[in-house]
Amino acid sequence: MALVQLEDAAAAFLQDHPLGTKVRGEDIITWSQDHADGLASDLLIDDDGKKLSALRRHLNSGAASRRFAEEERFVIDVSDAKRKVFVVRKLAEHVADKAAVAHLKSANGAIAPYRTSMKAIDDIKLEELDQDLRKELEQHRSEMTVAFAPMKKLFYDQAIDRWILRLEADGYTKEQARALIQRLPTYQREMKILKATS
Repeated sequence: MALVQLEDAAAAFLQDHPLGTKVRGEDIITWSQDHADGLASDLLIDDDGKKLSALRRHLNSGAASRRFAEEERFVIDVSDAKRKVFVVRKLAEHVADKAAVAHLKSANGAIAPYRTSMKAIDDIKLEELDQDLRKELEQHRSEMTVAFAPMKKLFYDQAIDRWILRLEADGYTKEQARALIQRLPTYQREMKILKATS
């Protein structure tokens, strides 16, 4: 499948489905049957789920081409996976959303093994173990606690710094941003009260 064919298919798709359009999975398949150039091999797939996946992958590949102007680059993104509803979004917005989530995923990915192991050790009845095994587990727990603390602080500090940058972009000073972040738990409790009483 040539990239030029995928670019042509993506350009035609954007003509019929402008940015912001919601489109159902079966409509993507139907549209592709009418615009088979470049997507014909995908239409030969028997399983509709796999066919839809291949069509989206190839349309997204063509739509991401750097030959397009940035306002013409798009991605067919999942809006409702259960109902197979998608939305045509700017590629840059999609990438920005993925980048924002990457920090959280990387922090969770780095911290999760420590938390899981420490929780598992905490669940062991150490007093019922022989002395050697108990000492080994206590040593592991101690080493993980020491390694975990600076990692937690690093991710916490980075999250605060990113938050401050976003608030500064919205017009807050650094001091105002820090004060707002410190008061956030109070605001969240008040929001819960407002939701419960509205």
